[in-house]
Amino acid sequence: MAAQIRRTCAALAVLASIAAVLPASAQTWEMMPLLPYRVGQRVSVVDFLLGDVAADDSLVVVRESGAFIYNPSGAAGAAGENGYQGEWGAWHPLCARGLCADYGGFVTTSGAIVIGDQNRRIRRSTDRGRTWTQSHPDLMPTSMAELTLGAFLGPDGTPGILAGVGGDGDTALSFGDGAPGTWEIAGRAFSFHQSIGEVPPSSALPNGRVLLGLWNGIVYSDDRAATWHPSSAYCFACYIAWSFAWRPVAGHPYGGTVYAGVQNVVVGELRGAEVLRSDDGGLTWTLAHSFTGAEFGFPSPQSGDFTEVVLFVTPDGALWAGAALGTTFGNPARGIIARSTDGGATWQSADAGFRDASGRGYTVYQFALARDGRLYAATSYSVWRTTAPVVTAAGEAPPATVPEVGVSVRPNPAGGRVEVVLSLAAAGAARVAIVDALGREVAVVVDGPVPAGETVRLVETGAWPPGVYVVRATLGGGAGAQTATARLVVAR
Repeated sequence: MAAQIRRTCAALAVLASIAAVLPASAQTWEMMPLLPYRVGQRVSVVDFLLGDVAADDSLVVVRESGAFIYNPSGAAGAAGENGYQGEWGAWHPLCARGLCADYGGFVTTSGAIVIGDQNRRIRRSTDRGRTWTQSHPDLMPTSMAELTLGAFLGPDGTPGILAGVGGDGDTALSFGDGAPGTWEIAGRAFSFHQSIGEVPPSSALPNGRVLLGLWNGIVYSDDRAATWHPSSAYCFACYIAWSFAWRPVAGHPYGGTVYAGVQNVVVGELRGAEVLRSDDGGLTWTLAHSFTGAEFGFPSPQSGDFTEVVLFVTPDGALWAGAALGTTFGNPARGIIARSTDGGATWQSADAGFRDASGRGYTVYQFALARDGRLYAATSYSVWRTTAPVVTAAGEAPPATVPEVGVSVRPNPAGGRVEVVLSLAAAGAARVAIVDALGREVAVVVDGPVPAGETVRLVETGAWPPGVYVVRATLGGGAGAQTATARLVVAR
């Protein structure tokens, strides 16, 4: 997570020529050219090799059949990859067919590509995939990340690398940029790893903190991964912690808020994919949001129908999420991409164009921000990217060029009459409906032209069954429609 933020800032440093771009809520997504080797199109990692090449020339993708670099010019051998001489067009294989796999992978600050392979080793290249070295056996990584905390810096200031290795909770550290011979086994962390996070130093936590997402929740370490301790979100078979994201907050005693994308797997619970937040450096966690199919236009028989959720914070402070719907028991995934600008309390759909012919989206495994300001997503079907930048050179949200929509409810929770507040930056045709946990519409609040500013409508909930409802506002129609949602709790 920390490495992503650092590379994001480096990428944005070259965006000074961008004057104005579409707001994130109006973004559309496009699929990049399909990868070579027709063994499915699942992409687990997307990252960038920074240097004296354009951002698009520097895309590195890891999937189950290898690692690839993207060169849109298609020049033969432009990436120098293993003698393939550009025979696959824009995609050039760096480490293909069993030599590399999707057991973690990323590009280090120094530009090394570090990937887990199918032989329980960690492979590394420092020359853009021309040659590779490998670690000793039995270091099968399930997650890897660079750490910038002082305790994890090498003698020359190089960030250390933490990896979750094996299925018993072991961790390993490298203070040599992932090179062979620099790995050492660290502390054991209870169960199978899924993700790694970092909390930067602050006045309340001078040395920062490292987080591990497990199949049993979230644990943390304050002693360079030597020992791991359970957080309030750790318990047997309760959460799968898929991802972490750090959002700086001015004046916050811990420097900001850390978020976790988790799947709630408690027997009897119907909450599915959730966003947890911690305001004390990952020690205690509270629920920020629980995604449902009805919230994003996917009626379904239960509210806990989302599974994986991947988070990302852009430099403007916006929180992005990719959530998968219905991936259990072999069912095809229906994925969504959403964005929050209020710390995860409310979410807007931000996935226009991210659909197949049937209207089904894909599972997002990782986000990455390119130097041109566009957001990329590694998904269950190819790599996708926004058609325009989501941030400017200053790391700010781009100026709005189309209307935006927001919705809220007061009071909440409620037992009787409530006010539904629709907010539009400019006049437009809007529809506001309230749906229950089964995806059924129980009320249509607005349906037609609405002026700019706030529009308030009264809704009587006194006869409704207690439970959680979703208020969904849609502005416009078709691929350019903008949406916003709010949760309404009816209690007695």
